[in-house]
Amino acid sequence: MRRGAEAIEFGIFNCKIKIDFLFVAVLTFIIVTDKTLLSLCAVSLIFAHEFGHILSAKILKMPINEINFGAMSIDIAKPKIYYQKSFAQKMIIILSGFIFNLFIFIILSWVYVITKSEIIILVAFQSLVIGAINILPIESLDGGEAVNLILSRFFGYEKAKKISGVLSIIFLVPIIVFGIFLIAKSWRNMSVGMLALYLIFEKYFI
Repeated sequence: MRRGAEAIEFGIFNCKIKIDFLFVAVLTFIIVTDKTLLSLCAVSLIFAHEFGHILSAKILKMPINEINFGAMSIDIAKPKIYYQKSFAQKMIIILSGFIFNLFIFIILSWVYVITKSEIIILVAFQSLVIGAINILPIESLDGGEAVNLILSRFFGYEKAKKISGVLSIIFLVPIIVFGIFLIAKSWRNMSVGMLALYLIFEKYFI
């Protein structure tokens, strides 16, 4: 294990894991401050989302060589072999995170029918929302990557990238406006505003 100025790095099964100290700080803050454990459940569902990508990559025989845990995201580095995969295989890898979240939603909904537990249905909808957010056509999300992959087939990479950038802004603006509106109504309604900040940070600063 190697400790740098801003991250901890170690390897598991030929995969390099890099954990930013800010990621640890954010996770610790959530654990300490969230008494309902719903935020911790959301973090777990984000891990499950990424596991969906990893699982599909393994099934399609694409090695995962590096995973980066940042303050604002979890990033699975794409190896060179990814770009040699077919369009359908790439699309499966891109959308598998959403599919895994949807699968969790279906399973937990079934469990709720049996148990009638409110916490179960809340976590189920958390999974659905996390999956749905990730397929928005915004560049820093899976949906943006999927749109860019589709557009590249018709317009080439450079032009597709420009079109994807415009689509990202079109979808970001209403999210930002809605987030500001909710915060103006009550400081308790921070979730959409935080989502907008996250998407802006991912798009313009990473």
